[in-house]
Amino acid sequence: MTPPPIPPTIRAAVLQPGGSVATVTRATPPPTPGEVLLCVALAGVCGTDLELARGFKAAAQVGCVLGHEFVGVVARMPALDGGASVATFCPSDIDEAPLLCIIMTSIGTGYDLSTTTYSPDGRVFQIEYAQKAIENSGTAIGVSCKDGVVMAVEKVVVSKMLLATRARDECSSYKSVYDSPIPGHVLAERLANFAHVYTLYAYVRPFGCAALLGAHDDINGYQLYLVEPSGVSYRYFGAAVGKGKQAAKTALEKLDFKTLTCREAVKELAKIIVDVHDETKDKLYELEMCWVCEESKNKSQLVPQDLVDEARKAAEAAQDDDSDMDDDE
Repeated sequence: MTPPPIPPTIRAAVLQPGGSVATVTRATPPPTPGEVLLCVALAGVCGTDLELARGFKAAAQVGCVLGHEFVGVVARMPALDGGASVATFCPSDIDEAPLLCIIMTSIGTGYDLSTTTYSPDGRVFQIEYAQKAIENSGTAIGVSCKDGVVMAVEKVVVSKMLLATRARDECSSYKSVYDSPIPGHVLAERLANFAHVYTLYAYVRPFGCAALLGAHDDINGYQLYLVEPSGVSYRYFGAAVGKGKQAAKTALEKLDFKTLTCREAVKELAKIIVDVHDETKDKLYELEMCWVCEESKNKSQLVPQDLVDEARKAAEAAQDDDSDMDDDE
């Protein structure tokens, strides 16, 4: 393919003081090794350009060139190691911009730089990365019992999550407007919508965490919800997230949720957390539990520490007994 002719000057949309944009004529920049020169055919205006013009982005500096979503033809590229030149590439192989440099190939490289970019097979890699971050975190489990909801977490790292703050704000807002506690399904839906918003814009990233919600109301009784970073929310009898998710789910399937009480669930969840914990990777961890039940007056409270300690000791003792039996065999 013959490279297109290169004009001596180009026109650029440049950010001006006060957020205005002006068309400026500049000399055509020569490409250096490792760069290519594109002749732009069409350029669009996206949300990021608007955010830059409004001064909301760190890169919004006076003099920066806007318009990073465009199509063009490779015009010049200095020879690379091995003698590769512009003739080695077809126009669709390279899509590079001054602000956001993206190189996309047929195997998917480059499709993971934005939540608004879909791969050819319809995947959003940023959401998959958020799910992967959850899978690498400590295991969290929740069960809905006949007399309440119990949740347990293997706290390897203590951190503040924006989702938890948002959930508290939603509860407070609903109470001030309707003068009643927010129903569990409403809170789960609002939190899911909030998480979903962070998958819609290129200048934000999905949450690398999930949320387990326990709730109670007179109509639906005790409820357990799981909110995922994609913005999906479902109600469960038993749910698990984290690196021990698969093993925890297998253990949860053996429980009878219709007859299981909260105090029995405390022991069962402690046993599951102890069994799925990987001591070779995370030796130190805290076992923390909370519940929503009659004993807590249907409010979310931490399970008394003496119950948690008793359940953990029993689970660790049972694990040691199983290990001794395996050694004897």
